[in-house]
Amino acid sequence: MGTYFTDIQFYDENWQFICEDRREVEVTGDGGPCDTTVCQGDVWLRTQAEVDAFCGCEVIEGFLRIGEESIVTTTESDISDLSNLSSIRRVRGFVQIFKTQLTNLKGLGGLKQVSSLGIGANGQLTSLDGLRQLERVDLLLSFINNPKLQKLDGLERLNFIGQQIILIGNDQLNSIEILKNNTNTTLDRIQILRNNSLLNLEGLNNVTSIRTNKQGLLIIGDNAQLRDISALQQITFIEDGLTIDSNPNLLDCCPIAHLIDDDPNNGQVAGGININDNGFSCNSV
Repeated sequence: MGTYFTDIQFYDENWQFICEDRREVEVTGDGGPCDTTVCQGDVWLRTQAEVDAFCGCEVIEGFLRIGEESIVTTTESDISDLSNLSSIRRVRGFVQIFKTQLTNLKGLGGLKQVSSLGIGANGQLTSLDGLRQLERVDLLLSFINNPKLQKLDGLERLNFIGQQIILIGNDQLNSIEILKNNTNTTLDRIQILRNNSLLNLEGLNNVTSIRTNKQGLLIIGDNAQLRDISALQQITFIEDGLTIDSNPNLLDCCPIAHLIDDDPNNGQVAGGININDNGFSCNSV
């Protein structure tokens, strides 16, 4: 046990310094500040050295950010190994992994529940191995601009996605079937754009409605190899809009015909409908 010191600095939205707060903290246990199992506040690990220095938390009360702040920053993190994060079981905020050198996510093998999970612009990422214990994403699951990621394997135990699924610009992603274990049948948004190797939407089979008090949207666009949307045939209601656009190899839109016919008893899109620039016979609605 002993006394340790914290130095908390506060900044405004433009990162202008406001003030700081220095406090003494009493730690009980074997004498180290890493004995606690709960990390209060947010954790941002920018470098491999910071990952290696992380210690001990099983629960992070804020967010966990690994790598850069945004997928559009010009810099990249040197993070390539997450093995020192194996203690983490739950993150009450979002988990964000942006612009790292990671090839897999080994090291996050204890993680079971997060608020949101966003993985973006990781140029070397080929595997989600390391997330095999993840069971619940309360809000948003997103994969954006991960050019070497082919499958979402590693999410076998993920059985609840609370609100949104966003898949954008993952050039080699050819299957999302692993999402079939999601037991939540009502989502706020599904957005699948520019995944040039994706052949079908198997994995979305359990979704029956897309609705929210803001925008309930289903957007499928610019997926160069997409041929089959039969996984959408069980959806009976979309609150704000349906867009299926610019999928040149998509020749059959019959699986969503019940949503756009004249009988609302079959299914309904309460907002706008845009079905254009797909393959022959899946156009002009």
